[in-house]
Amino acid sequence: MNFALKAGCALMLCLGLSAISVVTASALTHATVVVKVRDLSQVDGTQFSLGEIATVSGDSSAEVARARSVIIGISPLPGMVRNLMPGDILVHLRAAGFKPAMLHIIAPSVVEVQRKSITVSMAQASAVAVKAAEAAVATMPGASVTAETPNGSVNVPTGTLTLVAGPVSGQADMGTLYVPVAIQVNGSTVQTVQITLQVNQKATLVVANHTISPQDIITAADVSLVTINVPHGFNSPVTSIDAVIGKRATSMISAGMPVPATALETPPDITAGSVVTILCAVGTVRITATGTAEAAGHVGETIQVYANSTRKMLSGIILDKHTVQLTSIRNGQAGESGK
Repeated sequence: MNFALKAGCALMLCLGLSAISVVTASALTHATVVVKVRDLSQVDGTQFSLGEIATVSGDSSAEVARARSVIIGISPLPGMVRNLMPGDILVHLRAAGFKPAMLHIIAPSVVEVQRKSITVSMAQASAVAVKAAEAAVATMPGASVTAETPNGSVNVPTGTLTLVAGPVSGQADMGTLYVPVAIQVNGSTVQTVQITLQVNQKATLVVANHTISPQDIITAADVSLVTINVPHGFNSPVTSIDAVIGKRATSMISAGMPVPATALETPPDITAGSVVTILCAVGTVRITATGTAEAAGHVGETIQVYANSTRKMLSGIILDKHTVQLTSIRNGQAGESGK
């Protein structure tokens, strides 16, 4: 199309619009359809018709109904606003077969169209996530779940709103869980938000009153029974004072920290290097001698002892904290232990 032709078309369009303006200003009795457009209209669907943004009247109910059904445009996103010019409305009516002489359009200079929406706050989504996570930690006594609720909200189309929690992931004992929450309208998911949750567990545990060093034998003065938030990742807590008294620490236990069962052991009844009584029983004859334990052990265990008087290495069963009953004498020269 050359410049002259374009200019001619533009001139004709201007003349046509001028004619419409004249019709608009003329008596309403000359118009078949009268359209009064609202300044701001709210629409539901993905596209909107003239009847959703304007009041349409006229002599012919059929023509009025047809005008009302004319699609004017695509709706904005939920909660958003789209601006229209009166000329946009006229273009769509002409495309639908309405002649300018048939129309009387009353409209503001800018028409606003807003998409109706449902506002879903992140607090609503967090509440659904918390409920799902609580079921996941039901086997953890004293556990509670709180959401790291993100700020803001989301707008979704109107309809039947449902919030559905997805599968819970993460490690509850490490303190963090994740729950996706699907925002559904009329059964279809329109958006999914991820909610992070913190897990805290309260329990009454044995706690160190001060730092307990390795090899320390724990006494009643060393520990207390206290209700605390269990540290994340903490395993094998001890819940009874009696279970720790007399035990020996195998690793350092910091002050204020719960005592783990894995850091405790029962101390040996006899320690390596301790002086013991060696008992030799043959029939009714019982002979005792003094010796030195070569290893640590508990009652009932067999250890090696060195007999000071004979300078021999002997094998015996621990009877108590001070006595080892002889079971055999190892062949060899006296003093073979180097003592």
